[in-house]
Amino acid sequence: VLNGNTGEEHWTYQIPPVKPFFDYSAIWYSTQITPDGGQIITMTSDGRAFLFNNSRIIETGMPEIAWQQNISTPIVVSGVPIYGSANYAYIVNDTLIFSVGSTFSKDKNKDAPFEHPSGNSLFAYDYEGNLLWKWRVDGYAGECARNNRYLVIPLAQNLVTEDRSVHGIYVFDASKSGGASSRLIQTYNTEGITVSADISPDGRYIAALEAPARLEDGTVLGKYKVHILT
Repeated sequence: VLNGNTGEEHWTYQIPPVKPFFDYSAIWYSTQITPDGGQIITMTSDGRAFLFNNSRIIETGMPEIAWQQNISTPIVVSGVPIYGSANYAYIVNDTLIFSVGSTFSKDKNKDAPFEHPSGNSLFAYDYEGNLLWKWRVDGYAGECARNNRYLVIPLAQNLVTEDRSVHGIYVFDASKSGGASSRLIQTYNTEGITVSADISPDGRYIAALEAPARLEDGTVLGKYKVHILT
């Protein structure tokens, strides 16, 4: 963590790997910080989610994990170690949302026999580490768009089940109470895969980009299209 004005390093923390499956820890796109700089969340690609109390660490000079959730860490199925790849994390007001993507085999010579139980799912926590809700995406969630109320998810096919009926846009209202089903307020399906989306600051408009998907038999689903939703 660096000082944004001077570039000076405030603190650093090295996350140990998940042995014996990995000998390293990697973080891709998931690191987020609250607007006031008080809290930081991130995910390692092996399926772990973390929260760091940035304000306390800067005050004490002692970097440490506030909490850790093993969401989609490796499990062994029929002798094959599989894990759900941790992709993105989001902060929507007081909700911390972690997005888990496709299932992969740690054995490069064997495919995943089936999907990880936490693969292709969203997990929402509060700042205390309590699970608020979760949603089985059933497809691959790309980078989500958000404002201070809505979370917009572009969805492509599930790489394990190859379910193509889930392609499209899914909109959650994080301000609602209850589980994931009560927060899911809109779905819009596309024939091809939906690769990206964005939402206007006032939440009135959503833009989404559809791309064609070519199947193994040569069939092409969908076209390059821009969809505008209101």
